[in-house]
Amino acid sequence: MVQAAIRSLKDDGHYGAGAGSPLGVDGKVSLTANIMDGKTLNSGGVVLITGVKNPIFVARKVMEATDNRILAGEFATQFAHAFGFEDREGVNAARFREYKALKEQLKLSQQLDYLVKWPKLRELIRKNPKLFGLDTVGAVTIDRHGNMAAAGSSGGLTLQLPGRINDLAIIGAGIFADNKLGAVAVTGLGEFSIKYGVAREVCRLMKTGLSPRSAASKIVKIATKEDVPLGVIAMTRNGTWGLDWNSLPVMAHCHLTEGGQPEFDLKRRT
Repeated sequence: MVQAAIRSLKDDGHYGAGAGSPLGVDGKVSLTANIMDGKTLNSGGVVLITGVKNPIFVARKVMEATDNRILAGEFATQFAHAFGFEDREGVNAARFREYKALKEQLKLSQQLDYLVKWPKLRELIRKNPKLFGLDTVGAVTIDRHGNMAAAGSSGGLTLQLPGRINDLAIIGAGIFADNKLGAVAVTGLGEFSIKYGVAREVCRLMKTGLSPRSAASKIVKIATKEDVPLGVIAMTRNGTWGLDWNSLPVMAHCHLTEGGQPEFDLKRRT
């Protein structure tokens, strides 16, 4: 279920993953995807993978067909090709225009002085978050037997450094699923999620009795104090769900129950 949800969002082209992925400071697109099984705590991920249309499928294959948890870079791409996964064609035109405009605005040199310019980039992200591909796609689910899963996929941050690893590469930061705790998917600035282990921390807070919304809000407040964009969607082991965010005026989300119709919304849920 989470794999199908991620594929749909990635193919849409309006989000910062898959067809809508942003370009790094080197003008290239690299993708990250991860998937986790809450029953077994097994997971599979691919990091810095290129030229593959749906890396979430490759992540699932890593989980099921190897003894590894994460494959990265060139070998991850080779692994995807070995199993016949579909290639990704071209670069999203809108993202390319965004890349050129922002690179000129930041006046980045060919020496990749990204770190020197970080304060300016941080200010741009704060003022114009919708321009920066912070919209990782994520999904959480629970089946009729109480088995949970979480998945996410991201094209990273516009003008990110080559080789940057985001939170989705790390279980417990960008996603987490455990039948005994809950399931969480995170979007926003990955470095913050890595620092605080956001996905696992939200699960821990839910275990103490906080609702999904309250647990998400607790960590979102910390992000807000640090002037960092963050969005969290969470589900308890009983199927109750909630979310909170600070990164945009709205965060699009959808809820689907067995036999029901998708319920789309932009508002927070308690």
